[in-house]
Amino acid sequence: MHIRNRSGKRALHRFYLVSPKSDSGNAYELAETLLSLGHVEEVFMTEGKYGYIVKAKHSEGAASGKADPVRKRLSRLGFGCNEAVSYYNCKRQA
Repeated sequence: MHIRNRSGKRALHRFYLVSPKSDSGNAYELAETLLSLGHVEEVFMTEGKYGYIVKAKHSEGAASGKADPVRKRLSRLGFGCNEAVSYYNCKRQA
């Protein structure tokens, strides 16, 4: 098995594990709201403690300690979340 960086360089992304409020309403409408946030590329609906995984481009400002714009917007909307940062996008080669 060979592992390579898919784009040949660092692919900085943040993944937000979002806990919606119980009275958040329609799951699909909430997913659309999450998709409308700046820097967000994809939204995955899940089951369990976290209802959504939000994939967003990782801004260099957030890496240098400045306020993370996506997390800030999620907080304003009243969502609890945790996050993970991905520095490389590796893919299995045949």
